[in-house]
Amino acid sequence: MGGSLGRALLSDIFSVSAAVALLVGATAVQLLPVLPPWWVDLILAAGGILGIVVLRGPWRWLGFALLGAAWTIWRADIAMAQRLPAALEGADIVVTGTVRGLPHAQDDSTRFDLDVETAAREGAAAPVVGTLRLHWYQSEGSIIPDVAPCARWQLHVRLKRPRGLIDPGAFDFERYALSEGISATGYVRDDAANQTTGARWFCADRLRARISQGIADTLGPGHAANTLRALAFGDQQAMDEHEWAVARATGIPHLIAISGLHIALFAGFGVLLVRLLWKALSWKLAPRLTLRWPAPLIEAVASIVFALAYATIAGLGLPTRRALVMIGVLLAAVLMRRARASAQGLAFAVIVLLVLDPLCALSAGFWLSFVGVAWLLFCLDGRGGHRHGWREMLHRKASRASACCR
Repeated sequence: MGGSLGRALLSDIFSVSAAVALLVGATAVQLLPVLPPWWVDLILAAGGILGIVVLRGPWRWLGFALLGAAWTIWRADIAMAQRLPAALEGADIVVTGTVRGLPHAQDDSTRFDLDVETAAREGAAAPVVGTLRLHWYQSEGSIIPDVAPCARWQLHVRLKRPRGLIDPGAFDFERYALSEGISATGYVRDDAANQTTGARWFCADRLRARISQGIADTLGPGHAANTLRALAFGDQQAMDEHEWAVARATGIPHLIAISGLHIALFAGFGVLLVRLLWKALSWKLAPRLTLRWPAPLIEAVASIVFALAYATIAGLGLPTRRALVMIGVLLAAVLMRRARASAQGLAFAVIVLLVLDPLCALSAGFWLSFVGVAWLLFCLDGRGGHRHGWREMLHRKASRASACCR
């Protein structure tokens, strides 16, 4: 009896309704003008857990919504606490940290992100944590040094809290900074003590920079190299305003964000490569291997390894992480030899992403991806072999398009 109850509860947790309820709770927090005190968060968490365990039927989803709200509030409190204290705005601070991502070098400045390790003001430790978005401007008689990915620097900086425009339709940098963990912005001051102190011995951004530079060296300076660097490995820093305008006019900005299409292609390449090697190995050398380890299981492992490797080189942005989670759900079903339900797989991906980072709901891409996939599942899912009206029309068009692409 207890085992069946536990399985039923587990099934409810990983259902579509649970994912929707968690998402409603996380979204409701985004509408609050200020975050509530910690004791409210504690009450919401206790009420959510109690509701999930005690309540039955539709009332249980209220517990999931409360738990989603409590989790989002707690993570938002942590993110807000990492922001630069107001008292340190404009102060001279010495920070030590590692360059994250690919720096953006221009004629008179270089923009880069620095993960802070230590910070000091007037010889005393300063509460500066998280990631800083810095500009290093060129001044008279000085040359901006080469800021390489993964390099460790000691820098004298002046910082301020992230701020953005509030104009309707304008880019909300403050929301972007919160979702990306950027705690402050600022610039590097001219100082003789600014110096590099080494680099991480293992860092994917270094390999990413080499690949991007290799593309630029092969194709030479120009639009082709800049666009290919952005499309292949997400090096969007190389594109200027004119190239972005062309991309928007031609409708390809979604291809520049490394997401599901890129990850699926690379994972598919891994599956094809391993399939050929596995067949050759099992046929010629050890035929019994396929009985011990069936090919679909080996291909699933290879797929996630290739997908993770490519996503790491591409920078592991939010669209990339979202695609990895969704592919991981599919491959987990293969490894566990379970039936794959598309709606439940999508719901599980939503739950995993909200658990890892509930602030991802701030991104428009999060909503576009999941709403788009859910719409396709709704249109193309023929329950009981019977489809009605426009759903049948959409299914036929999708089937014809798939047949034409084979």
